[in-house]
Amino acid sequence: MNEKDTLHEALTRVSQTVLISVALLQGIVIYVLSMYAVEAIPSFEFRMALIIFVVSVPTIFLLSAQNLRDRLLWQNLALAAAIIVPIAGFFSWVMGPGLGFARSTSIALFSWHIFLVGFIATAFFQSRLVRRSFRWHYPTLFHFAWKNALVLWTAVFFTLLSWLVLVLWAALFELIQIDFFGRLFGHDFFIAAMTGLLFGLGVVIGRSQPRAIDASRRLVFMVATWLLPVLAGILIVFTLALPFTGVTLIWERQHPVDWEVTNVLLMMIVLLVVFLNAVLQTGEQPLPYPKWLQLIVRFGLTVAPLLASLVLISVIVRISDQGITPSVYWLGVFGLLFLLHTLGYAVLTWWRGRSPEWLLSRVNISVALVAMPLILLSYTPVLDVYRMSAASQAERIDWSVPNQLEFEHQVSWLRFNTGRYGPEYLRKWLRDPDYAEFAPTLQHALDADNPYWMHRLDRTVDSDRSGDWVSRITGAAPSEELAQVMKERLPNARCEEQPCFALYFALFMDAEGRGQEDTGYLVCEVNNQSRGFASCTVFGEREQGVGWKYIGYVLTHQEAELTALQSGDIQLELPCTHVLIVGEQRHAFNDAACQP
Repeated sequence: MNEKDTLHEALTRVSQTVLISVALLQGIVIYVLSMYAVEAIPSFEFRMALIIFVVSVPTIFLLSAQNLRDRLLWQNLALAAAIIVPIAGFFSWVMGPGLGFARSTSIALFSWHIFLVGFIATAFFQSRLVRRSFRWHYPTLFHFAWKNALVLWTAVFFTLLSWLVLVLWAALFELIQIDFFGRLFGHDFFIAAMTGLLFGLGVVIGRSQPRAIDASRRLVFMVATWLLPVLAGILIVFTLALPFTGVTLIWERQHPVDWEVTNVLLMMIVLLVVFLNAVLQTGEQPLPYPKWLQLIVRFGLTVAPLLASLVLISVIVRISDQGITPSVYWLGVFGLLFLLHTLGYAVLTWWRGRSPEWLLSRVNISVALVAMPLILLSYTPVLDVYRMSAASQAERIDWSVPNQLEFEHQVSWLRFNTGRYGPEYLRKWLRDPDYAEFAPTLQHALDADNPYWMHRLDRTVDSDRSGDWVSRITGAAPSEELAQVMKERLPNARCEEQPCFALYFALFMDAEGRGQEDTGYLVCEVNNQSRGFASCTVFGEREQGVGWKYIGYVLTHQEAELTALQSGDIQLELPCTHVLIVGEQRHAFNDAACQP
């Protein structure tokens, strides 16, 4: 079988069944790891590494598996796992416990970067399966990169469309008061398993229809052919306008939309790179435009490196002014990568000595081989973005003498946005006599589990009134010991303008899985301006029933939920998975434990 036939080789029925089964199993395993592995695998780092492995490596398998007996396929998967799992483990160690929403944001960003690296690497793996070596053939890489993008799009679209049908199915039967399907389709296990199954079916549909994928690719290329001159013209006009407006607006700190300007500029460059690749394809044919449009495209590609340089200059200015942060770091990384891209394309568009195919392949392959290790190393001790950010921001705080409000804001950012490194600096300052006046703020930041309470630190209430709000709570009164924990934990201004209620409930379970009464305490502040909205804090007993500790927080947004809370309609999802069921709604809170 020649290479062309291999590129379009159809999936056998056995391969299709295996792919669908793997996707179904992938969804089920993710559900089990997310919901039931807390007790079996206490280590957050190990659980996180397993979840990233289950999400990434089987997805590479779904896209690249052809002959299940091919040893190179399994070598590729082993190589991917050997790289991804340690990096995911280190990232999870950096995140650690007690970061709340900030950790969720960092995990989402990390997942996106792993997907990006995995997407690039999959094309190289597939090329190896076809060429039987790591000698990269650009047309093969190009074919698989676009094919994978369209197959993934097909799978996602098929999954969403199928779920729309299921939702309408459940809604239709609820019209005649049959809620069985709604309860079935809303169960977490069903959602995970069905999503995996539908995604696998979508991948098989995409991979089994090469003609449809090729037709979709030609349609995308046609759209890009129309839009490339327009985008190039926009960049030319923007560049010509810069001498009249000045470039400082792009990075000026006081400018209200400085980040938006820089990000929009980078996005325009990204689109230029994508459109040019779609138009040139493998570089075997020239630009399909009349000469005057070719000039517009060429000049647009010529000014693109200048605009990419402005993005990098913006990063340098921000670092000198505000220090390193993860967002600034990643803006610099992608700005550098696209500067390399645009420099190569600027040379390509005017180069006469070599064929466009020769230059295009080297530019794209070189940037890809730089991008993958650069992104991955940023989540290792070599280029740890969170360690660099924490050190940079701590150094800025050491150099300056901030007032109380500025210090609180800086400490809050350091506590919740730099993983485990930020709290280390806070503990060091807490022992430093030079920071004695800021000791309450530092201790409050270390005790807080989310930035919401950090920013609600009360600065105006007289110390004589400290904790008066506890006496304004209606419902179950806290014990003296619990009241003291609440006073230390929550802001003093609570319950002054908004009513508060509280109740005891069974938060923890015994060894047999039965709820232990009065092991949890829920105090809620009701927002009178927003019907159904309440901010609730959960406290739980410590070990052996001695003392209380903060567990997490729950927000309600519906009147039915608030009514259920006030009536005590609360239960713990079994087994304990950090989830409370309030009425018919499920609420998860961070860093809870199944045992007190």
